[in-house]
Amino acid sequence: MDAQIRALLEDHRQRGLQLGAQLVISHQGQTIVDLADGESVTGQPMTGAHVLRWYEAGMPQLAVLVGRLIEAGKLDLDLRVDKVIAGFGAGKETCTVRHLLTHMGGFPGAELGDREIRHSDAVDFICAYRAESVPGHRAAFHPTSGWRILAEIVRRTGRGSLAKQLHKHVWRAAGMPGAALGISASTAKRLGALLGPVHWAGWDASEEHDGERVRVPYRADLIHNLDWHLAQEDPSIGWFGSARDLAAFYDALNAPGHPLFESAGTGPLLTATHRAGLRDHHFGGAAVPWGLGFQTAAAFGGSLGYRAHGHTGRTGRALHDPDEKLTVVYLTNGLCRPIDNERRCSEMFELIQDMMFPRPASAWVTQGLLSVTPR
Repeated sequence: MDAQIRALLEDHRQRGLQLGAQLVISHQGQTIVDLADGESVTGQPMTGAHVLRWYEAGMPQLAVLVGRLIEAGKLDLDLRVDKVIAGFGAGKETCTVRHLLTHMGGFPGAELGDREIRHSDAVDFICAYRAESVPGHRAAFHPTSGWRILAEIVRRTGRGSLAKQLHKHVWRAAGMPGAALGISASTAKRLGALLGPVHWAGWDASEEHDGERVRVPYRADLIHNLDWHLAQEDPSIGWFGSARDLAAFYDALNAPGHPLFESAGTGPLLTATHRAGLRDHHFGGAAVPWGLGFQTAAAFGGSLGYRAHGHTGRTGRALHDPDEKLTVVYLTNGLCRPIDNERRCSEMFELIQDMMFPRPASAWVTQGLLSVTPR
């Protein structure tokens, strides 16, 4: 298996998609592949101990905290945001916790970009932002705005800061010693060369030119590797750790005895499909299915079981298929174009499933709960 995987990793490097990568595969709770490939920086080999930025792939950890607060009776999926955060308005008054978790809050454009800003100021900006649609009526991934508000709700209703809640209820419970939300200057100094930077590999962004939206190159690496950006506890893209840490999260999420929750039903509640058949306007109108803070099934593309859940980030992907009891985490340090990131992740996950679970084409589920299609 290693030879085929390394050949694909080499192909990804040769195509200029990344300088290095980590890959962890767990089957039935046991790690069967744990490898590092390429370089962290030129001349320094990537290792499994390197701490990489997970970007959006870390977002489900916040959903776990929400699940715990629901268990404790402190939150409800249909609780309106303005009941927790006074001033959350401008047409968004009917937005609920459920809408945030399924990216149907109605304010995907309330983005602050790569600017240095305090969390409280970001929350104030989003609260005052005029809704683009009635909450619950339009599907559109909220890249950072929805998670900023969700984090503030967790901070206000839980005990302790967001980082403290994560450490107690997620990282320690799952066995994730390298996980972090933001990397402080002291942590960066302690990690030294083990803190792996991101490298630009073609990442682009949408801009308006002559009345049309076009994709233009954007050197996010020149900002995301700066000390202030590393230190931001941004609940959407400020997640860090190794592939081992992220794999431990998914194994714990799906482990017997449900170590992350008080109830056996909370994990399945979060990872079930709650949004299906709706065109996501952030993803070009694709009907991307969604759980409560998790991407599900056909959101990943390829041949995945209908109960698969996880999340893609700008530099990789993590998921768990409970039917196969399979966890796969593929993290890279290359900020390539989103379409190229989707392609490299799909290629890796398809290869792994083809090697581990060969089956007749008619048996593969490629559209989640919506249909069954031969490969």
